[in-house]
Amino acid sequence: MPDNVAVFVDGENISADHAPAIRGIAEDLGAPNFLRVYGDSTKLPMWHKVPGFRLIDAGTGKNATDILLVVDAMDRAKSGASGTIIIASSDRDFTHLAIHLRESGLKVVGVGGPLTTMKFRSACTVFHQLKPTKLAATQPTPVVQIVSNESLDQKIARLISTLAQGDAGIEITRLNAALRHEAAFKITSVAKTWSAYFSARPQIYELLGKGADVKVRLISQGKKRQA
Repeated sequence: MPDNVAVFVDGENISADHAPAIRGIAEDLGAPNFLRVYGDSTKLPMWHKVPGFRLIDAGTGKNATDILLVVDAMDRAKSGASGTIIIASSDRDFTHLAIHLRESGLKVVGVGGPLTTMKFRSACTVFHQLKPTKLAATQPTPVVQIVSNESLDQKIARLISTLAQGDAGIEITRLNAALRHEAAFKITSVAKTWSAYFSARPQIYELLGKGADVKVRLISQGKKRQA
């Protein structure tokens, strides 16, 4: 009798284009009878259209998606209904969940993109790296690939220069959305928050304002303004 497989997808981190690949991995492992996607449903229109996956609305609260996914995964593990748990995300925040599930005797299969940290990969029983989809393959290759902090800074600088209005900077929320769109990138893979990341690099970035409307600009832009 095939093992029951439960699939938990971080919909804000993994594109719906990868749904067939994720389901294929699940079917190779057993009988996928529990497939859920988590995130702010208003921002995940493509996941709404994927058959077989149930979209769970996590709302807009900070870390709401991660917390809800973890709670449901723990409930599923406790029920004993599944012997294999798939966590589809490139977010290192799920490392502790993977470790706990393995300690509970479950097989934990991680699925994520090339930016997934070794910490999360190693926490899983096995990890599958997603390949670029056909849609992505037909699009131009980004000028800078995010493979390290240095190349990430280059990409951020390019986006700020392209999207910011003059030297006024760009809203961090808008920059975050642009990076997620281009590379399914999530800041928690390298730092706790964007503000923490920028504050640790005062020689490159300058934060403007506070709260939800805080912006960031390149130090070079500020120098031009003063000249």
